[in-house]
Amino acid sequence: MNQEALIEKYILGTLTSEERVQVEEWIKTDPSFKEELEFQSNLKPVIEKEEDAAFKTALKEFESGHQTSSKRPIFRWLVAASFMILVVVGSLLYTKSTSNTLFAENFQPYANVIQPVVRGNDVNDTKAKAFLAYENEEFKLAESHFTTLLNSTSDSYVLFYLANTKLALEKANEAIPLLNSYLSTGENLGSQAQWYLALAHLHQGEKMQAKLELQKIVKFEGYGMEEAMLLLEKLK
Repeated sequence: MNQEALIEKYILGTLTSEERVQVEEWIKTDPSFKEELEFQSNLKPVIEKEEDAAFKTALKEFESGHQTSSKRPIFRWLVAASFMILVVVGSLLYTKSTSNTLFAENFQPYANVIQPVVRGNDVNDTKAKAFLAYENEEFKLAESHFTTLLNSTSDSYVLFYLANTKLALEKANEAIPLLNSYLSTGENLGSQAQWYLALAHLHQGEKMQAKLELQKIVKFEGYGMEEAMLLLEKLK
């Protein structure tokens, strides 16, 4: 199970004994995991408080404009509940739509800096095929070749470029664990991976997580810092 899923289970209090051992091990050995765990744990009560306040405010406004007979309390609450469902669903759809727009405006697959493609040459090995398809924006084919490479090599660059390919195919949920794995290696494209991780969370509508990753970029003056600052302004 990936780190993000275990953090969620940790916050919900549903970890198995084996999972708890894994979490405790990562807390000791992985500073980025520990930081994320603490951030998410501290964020949860704040979000719950804000959501509760928003619900009460919306319900009060609804009731002031839609008085219902006190003799029909069940109907009153059914109507109120239906109203809140519409409010929440509408808000989620709006957030997702906005996030997708910002993702589209900012996402550009990272340049191939690993395997130069020489046009006209025969391409026989999987690595060359993967990067040729990547440069030609044949992302389904690139995904297949990079996946094959991932299962046959320990080279960490595969994680990064497969994640980029997944993002190009709008599979952000699959790109996120790949980028987290790449970041854990400490390789040269770590700053770039941070940027794409922020975009992946943005595509998923995970606004708070996207902001956290963007804030890291700004703090350490990483890749895409100016774009990160602009995105943070738009996500306020």
